[in-house]
Amino acid sequence: GAGTAVISDVLHGACTITCAATSDNDGNQIIYSQETFQLTSGKKLWFEAVIKSASGDMVNSDWTVGLIESEDLTGVADNMPANGVVFHKEDGAATFSISSSDNGTNLQTLAVGTIVDATNIRIGFLFDGGASGAATITPYVNGVAGTPIASVTYATMAEMAPFLMVRN
Repeated sequence: GAGTAVISDVLHGACTITCAATSDNDGNQIIYSQETFQLTSGKKLWFEAVIKSASGDMVNSDWTVGLIESEDLTGVADNMPANGVVFHKEDGAATFSISSSDNGTNLQTLAVGTIVDATNIRIGFLFDGGASGAATITPYVNGVAGTPIASVTYATMAEMAPFLMVRN
């Protein structure tokens, strides 16, 4: 059965995503219906979101949040899209990573932050397209810059939309 996504009327907006079942690997995702973002040479792009888990068992849950081309990630083991830039947490880990994926080729920076149950974490990234088509993506966790993903390619990366996926 389908999970739920409930939009709350709070400052800056909030969306609570719930899986349909409590069984391991049951997942749910939401993506904006229009792909309105594209990484471009010579341009910058900033993405930011606040996330919080109420699962009580963060280590055994998975999640992905960022910008992707439309895709179902609820069954993808590594939580990385074919095209996009996302933060993602794998099953069994307390830390989360950031990755850039262009036509299925993934570059990532591991363990950019640690998730804590029932605690807001502000995550963001700065894409800097540079002048030559090679870019850097710098992750931010609670306003602090992390180690950039360098030499990011994005020549075949499609247009993207905001995305969130959770999996038990």
